[in-house]
Amino acid sequence: KKTIITVPLDSGMEAVVTLDHVTCDLTGYVLNRFTGKFFVQYRYNVANDFKLRQGKMPGFLMAAGTADFRQFSGNERIADGVVYISEENSGRVVAYAMPWNSQFRASTATVQARSFIPLDVAKTRFFDSFRS
Repeated sequence: KKTIITVPLDSGMEAVVTLDHVTCDLTGYVLNRFTGKFFVQYRYNVANDFKLRQGKMPGFLMAAGTADFRQFSGNERIADGVVYISEENSGRVVAYAMPWNSQFRASTATVQARSFIPLDVAKTRFFDSFRS
């Protein structure tokens, strides 16, 4: 099983992002606006971020959002889009950023290999006595 979303990167640019529920590989690709070919690739394995138990099949949900990361300046920065992945067994949601260079918009460069960056983790399920 796989999940697929699109994530905004920069004005007029987006990435297609997939999550493989079996291998836990998060993969993203960006099309070059001049050649129509994929020229930026993102990869990251999310298994350790969710502390998955051996033999237990993960239950993932994935969504895209936007954020204006003002602390990053210059050409090399974090993209405007964020990938959110939730896993039902662990009760966790993790936000992932995508490094982006604004000069890529005007580039006919060859393939660039990048990695998703885990930003933060939040709980969505609480196993404590505060439940009513």
